[in-house]
Amino acid sequence: MSKRHIPECISPMVGSTPPTMQQVQATSGTIWRVTFAGITREHRQQWQAEIYYQQAMDAYNGLFK
Repeated sequence: MSKRHIPECISPMVGSTPPTMQQVQATSGTIWRVTFAGITREHRQQWQAEIYYQQAMDAYNGLFK
């Protein structure tokens, strides 16, 4: 697996707190909320959230450093 460089503006945040993924009931239906490095993304489909969450976990664990 090739390692990617994390921009300096993001790298201090990468190791701060682990990513989180939550299922949220919104008025439009169920959404998945993934938060990492101060960024929150919301997805309507679980598989999209799981992919983003796994990428965030990889970054958190140092695979892209």
